[in-house]
Amino acid sequence: MNDKLKQLADYALADGQITDKKLHVLYKKCDELGVDHDVLNKYLSNHNKAQDKSIPLEESTISAELENAIQKLDAITVEIKTAPKVSQFSIQFRIAAIVMTFGIFHIISYPSDQP
Repeated sequence: MNDKLKQLADYALADGQITDKKLHVLYKKCDELGVDHDVLNKYLSNHNKAQDKSIPLEESTISAELENAIQKLDAITVEIKTAPKVSQFSIQFRIAAIVMTFGIFHIISYPSDQP
């Protein structure tokens, strides 16, 4: 395939999409240079396949970090769901015990002034 046509095809693929308008321009250039449309289609197809297989390092790192965060959230969710339930009675009993302890401490600490 002609180097000029490859360069033009690479420019058309720069944004990752081939529109009908871009393809029409490329076909016109093929006709001018005497290159078969199938050769261009094969080049475009191979370029798209190579682009699909290569994932930039940044994206793969982000994907790994995201997967790690999701696993941590799943583990926390399991911990929350399996944590023992505290009944309302248990909470009320603890509050009453604290109040009573404070009352007893208050009575012991401050003796009355009566003889």
